[in-house]
Amino acid sequence: MQYFFSTNILDDKIILSKEESRHCIGVLRYKEQDYITIVDGFGNRFECQITNANKNKVEAEIVNSFLNNNEKEFYIHIVISPTKSNQRTEWFIEKAIEIGVDEISFITCANSERRKINLDRMNKIALTAMKQSLKSVLPKINGLRYFETVIDDVAQASKYIGYLGDSKGPYLSRLASKNNSYCLFIGPEGDFTQDEFEYAVEKDFISISLGDSRLRTETAGIAGCLILNEINI
Repeated sequence: MQYFFSTNILDDKIILSKEESRHCIGVLRYKEQDYITIVDGFGNRFECQITNANKNKVEAEIVNSFLNNNEKEFYIHIVISPTKSNQRTEWFIEKAIEIGVDEISFITCANSERRKINLDRMNKIALTAMKQSLKSVLPKINGLRYFETVIDDVAQASKYIGYLGDSKGPYLSRLASKNNSYCLFIGPEGDFTQDEFEYAVEKDFISISLGDSRLRTETAGIAGCLILNEINI
């Protein structure tokens, strides 16, 4: 099955963008009267029949609608410091979305190795990962902000921070409860500073452990995402 993406929905018709149209007609060789699946990134999925197979502007008639298709009772927000290697950060975005994440925020910390990101590229990776994993909700990708700013803005009910300096933190898998909204902070390779950790604790964040192994930043993000999803199975 192949998902296409569009927010250009007009009554009973959906129009694909030029990029999506070229992929649909030029690469995958769909033609008029063929059936395709389109998602809008807001949880809605549409079974459609192509009425105009123009490689620059595919038009399709909606046959069936499945609204709020990915509705669930929990929310996962991973806040992470981008790695020095862009490829590792992009890998994290792709795999986290495949596993199931609702929001990703990037932070600048005292020990951060990268202080610039390409948000447009990251959103494209997120869109591709959503379609590839057959999801209909596009996770929110937030641009790079300072650690303290994001800490102050977190709205999730369960707030966790992975800090290597606190060896006594409980395992996330034993602490987090089902059907909740979670925010998990993952630091850079050099970890959070003691001051950053204490600031998070003052804001009601709970120190947690992801296991007994020392993990790379992007691996820790994936581990946390997987644990929070497994809790809700």
